[in-house]
Amino acid sequence: MSVVLVTGATGFLGRALISKLRQRGVDVRACVRSYMNDLEVPCFLINDIGPDTNWNDALKGVNVIYHLAGLSEGSDAGISAEDYDRVNAKGTLQLMTAAADAGVKRVIMTSTIKVLGELSGAQPFDQHSQPDPQTAYARSKFEAEENAAKIADQHGLELVIVRFPLAFGAGVSGNFSRLISLVQKDIPLPLKTPNNKRSLVGLENAVDLLVCLMDHDKAAGQAFLIADRPSVSTEELLRKIASAMGVKINLFALPKTVQEVLKHLPVISGYANRLFGSLEVDDTYTRTMLSWSPPKSFDEELQKTLKHILSSPKRT
Repeated sequence: MSVVLVTGATGFLGRALISKLRQRGVDVRACVRSYMNDLEVPCFLINDIGPDTNWNDALKGVNVIYHLAGLSEGSDAGISAEDYDRVNAKGTLQLMTAAADAGVKRVIMTSTIKVLGELSGAQPFDQHSQPDPQTAYARSKFEAEENAAKIADQHGLELVIVRFPLAFGAGVSGNFSRLISLVQKDIPLPLKTPNNKRSLVGLENAVDLLVCLMDHDKAAGQAFLIADRPSVSTEELLRKIASAMGVKINLFALPKTVQEVLKHLPVISGYANRLFGSLEVDDTYTRTMLSWSPPKSFDEELQKTLKHILSSPKRT
């Protein structure tokens, strides 16, 4: 039986993945930044991920690594390009080098759909789309992919990459959490955007795919996309959230010219693109190649997420 190591184990995705692997009887280990956690699996303390991280103890006897750890976009406004490069790009290179030396068979690493660009335009991103990372975060993730592929090729290590759009589920933070907060504020929002398309992925579907990739014989050397169906406009998503939470929402439309200006303004352009532009993903190749289909619909995942949030202690 495989021994599996999960980096980023205490994060939103890591916790859910470890839970699912344990349910399946997998021998799981976790890399953590503090021993004060409730993971109930053997833990290895990794204080900082970068070019000098010592992975030796954590990797002893490991067959498969899920590399989920890294700096995410928007997790801290003070993150510099150098920080992203150190943790995401150089940190991945260090882990892959250590994995090769330790005889690890397969590494499954999470990346971002934004390595293909900030906006998909009229056609969704698919397996034929060429990389076009446009932010420091996206460039660091693409470099991490390239670093990992280089080591994998040199040492015969099986590498699998999954490029994620915006993920949501119980315990979610970041951009999805911000959308929920906007809905709860009960203020007019200039987000009546019926024509844009955004792809998301629910936590249960994301974890199901990751588990599928642990030993799938067609996965090695592949970069997969994942997305729930159907994609939704920002307006549709906000209305679904409001309906599920039982609150009213007041949306109005900004003129197209104003939207376009906002998309090109320094500082706020990233937010404007996420709200008004399209970032759509076609994961047909993933489903076909792996004979995989997500266990939950988009609406089921959304309802479960919001039910968890509403049943949790009051947000501040």
